[in-house]
Amino acid sequence: MAENLEKKKALCEKAESLKDSTDWKKTAEILTKLQKEWKTIGPVAKKHSDSVWKRFISACDYFFEQKNKATSSQYSEEVENLHKKEEILKQLEELDKSEESEDAISERTRNLIKEWNSIGHVPFKEKDRIYNSFHELIDKLFNKLNLSISERKLNTFKSGLKGDNLYRDREKLMRTYENLKNEIHTYENNLGFLNSASEKGNSLVAEINRKIERLKGDMDLTMKKIAAIDEKLKEEK
Repeated sequence: MAENLEKKKALCEKAESLKDSTDWKKTAEILTKLQKEWKTIGPVAKKHSDSVWKRFISACDYFFEQKNKATSSQYSEEVENLHKKEEILKQLEELDKSEESEDAISERTRNLIKEWNSIGHVPFKEKDRIYNSFHELIDKLFNKLNLSISERKLNTFKSGLKGDNLYRDREKLMRTYENLKNEIHTYENNLGFLNSASEKGNSLVAEINRKIERLKGDMDLTMKKIAAIDEKLKEEK
């Protein structure tokens, strides 16, 4: 019994050293194991039985009470964050239908992205849904803006074409085109090294795919500029 008492006192000390921990998951697992170990230890003298048990269980209960308070507060915060992000989604949907100027839409979109990134975590079961909805809307808005911007860039480029520099400009554009093609090829190769089944893999794959789409847009604009130069050269022959 004296030996059992020493074993139980040792478990009390371990539990007391962990009761203020905020590493909720790891500490909960350790304390659960200590409780199982407690049950394997035999009886102690009756005069020590209640006091040593109360000492042990008080430390355990204190930790689990703090854990419940913290996780409950954390979940409430995550639900509030979800509501904030849902509101941003509504604003993005309205922006997609807006008839404001491109510059105004672009600025508002970037401000909403900053606001989104400043908001903390949402409940885990909602994470993928809200993330995918957000990026679908962002991609849709930027694709629309980039198309319009590309058209304006092309028109500006065409209006500035001059015969004396056309061949040099064409060479520069061809080098740009090859660089873009190589960059896309590199990103596409990188996709093969990612595990899309993981949380990190999913977000990284989505980000790389967005970069590839943007680069393809730049490559398409470059080809249109080259075609414009070729057309100009034909006119001057």
